[in-house]
Amino acid sequence: MVVMEDLELIWPLSPLTVINMAGSLDRKCTVIDCRSFLSFNSAHIRGALNIHCPPILKRRLHRGTSTLDCLLTSPESKQLLEESETLILYEDHTQDWKELEKDSTMKIIYMLLKRERITKKLYFIKGGFEIFSSSYPSMCFFAKPSCTSQTGSSPLGLKLKGKDSKRTSNPRIDQEIKEFEARPSSTLNQNEPVEILKHLFLGSEIHASRKEVLERLEITSIVNVSSNIPNYFENTFDYKSIPVDDTFNADIGKWFEEAARFIDAVKNSKGRVLVHCQAGISRSATICLAYLISRYRLRLDEAYEYVKKRRSVISPNFNFMGQLLNWESESHLTEKKVSSSEVLMSSPTKSCGSHSPFGLFSFSSFPCGTELTSTKQSPPGLVSSPM
Repeated sequence: MVVMEDLELIWPLSPLTVINMAGSLDRKCTVIDCRSFLSFNSAHIRGALNIHCPPILKRRLHRGTSTLDCLLTSPESKQLLEESETLILYEDHTQDWKELEKDSTMKIIYMLLKRERITKKLYFIKGGFEIFSSSYPSMCFFAKPSCTSQTGSSPLGLKLKGKDSKRTSNPRIDQEIKEFEARPSSTLNQNEPVEILKHLFLGSEIHASRKEVLERLEITSIVNVSSNIPNYFENTFDYKSIPVDDTFNADIGKWFEEAARFIDAVKNSKGRVLVHCQAGISRSATICLAYLISRYRLRLDEAYEYVKKRRSVISPNFNFMGQLLNWESESHLTEKKVSSSEVLMSSPTKSCGSHSPFGLFSFSSFPCGTELTSTKQSPPGLVSSPM
């Protein structure tokens, strides 16, 4: 738990101050997005690293039974954090450090740094992403929904009580759905697979049979989740076959880890992978959901909501949903060591507005502040606007 005297060690930064700091390249700095995976993939500061703390980990972290490594699900993110000398944290709209709950991700990161005696200079963006994005939208990523999300029999409530199970109402999501429905149907390109993550695409047999589309999307590997669809271009792409039928007794769960490792390997080699079945609705969607659950520690309902917004037609059968629930429990309780290439994978989109003078707003480095272990920290020297 953070004690009062420690609060002086964390200084607020205005958005303009953060930008000024980004222009100094003497030392390494990392911007950390402490919001949920879904919020991060909807919008974030370009170049930020997403670190979110699922509820199951919060209890263990506060009991002292887990470490900072538990929040970092890839070797790259661990290396980035280890090499950084300065961390700039942000949530949605933090104005005052004292206002944060002790189980907020920002305070948990601070607590773990202190507990593990990791020396970093620590700051947070005053006003959070809300203020930063409104002031400098060109330095932020904003996802553009690619399809119309459908309401109805989606199993987002995940009680799986029967055929008519529906998701729990969420005002924010309901409003988003209304906005998506108002968009022209032409926003969905039926001829192409959808991008789930930068290295992960979801589609159908038709998509997998169109070589020109695959090459244009820079697909390098394909996961074929079927027992009867051919691998159309074995001389061009690296294939992984998962011979599963879309039935209520098929055991797709035994393939989850093997498929995830294949996807990890593709990403680690800087490739892109298409996961497909016949229609891109049940089997391939299930594999993508399993990957998000184990590699990004999402709950099943979060993963479903995330994928549904990108491909509205997904609908894993209830047998598969039950196996995903078991997979969620196994993945989160055992806190698997994973080898996914990055926590901060977001679906790329066209750049909004003009480009930042700092490229993708990757905070390479800058000198500021003093060590976290000192008793008092000096404010940063590049402030050119009031906090």
